[in-house]
Parts: sequence; structure tokens; C-alpha cells
Amino acid sequence: DNVHCFFAEPTHSPCMLLGIYTGLHDTISVQDIGIDNLTAADGLAVGRASGFVGRAMERLLDGLYTLDDQTMYDMLGWLAQEEGIRLEPS
Repeated sequence: DNVHCFFAEPTHSPCMLLGIYTGLHDTISVQDIGIDNLTAADGLAVGRASGFVGRAMERLLDGLYTLDDQTMYDMLGWLAQEEGIRLEPS
């Protein structure tokens, strides 16, 4: 009850935010609105969201937000330093 789920996406690849916010899901891509989809966080960062996943997740998410690559690297560095958890930018 006191847990909130947020998706964080790269500013250059916010496909889930775009798909859910517009309601267009897999019929719109970040390139359609002039975003280049170039990011270091390329593990799951794609230009077009899955319609199935977007529709399934939109009712479970409390929100979505974006962060730039440098902020992501800073947060990953902090996590490694403070908690000993090493993650890839994804």
C-alpha cells in the first residue's frame, strides 16, 4: 500500500512516457517528435514502446520521469560507492 512504482527513462529515449502519456503506445516513436534516441542507457532504451507492455503497465505505474545520461551516471556512481552495487546504465 505504501509502495509507488515509477519508470525512469533517458531524456533521449522516453518511449514509455510518450506512449502512455499520449495513449498512442506503439503507434508513436520518440523519433516522430524529433528526439534522437541516442543514450548510454541502451539496454532497454528503444524509440518505440511495446503496446502490450505500455497498456499493461500504465495502470500499475504511479508515474514516469526522465533523466539525462550524466545524472544517470552520477546516480550509478553513488550507488556503487555507497551501497557497493554496480549496475550498467540501462
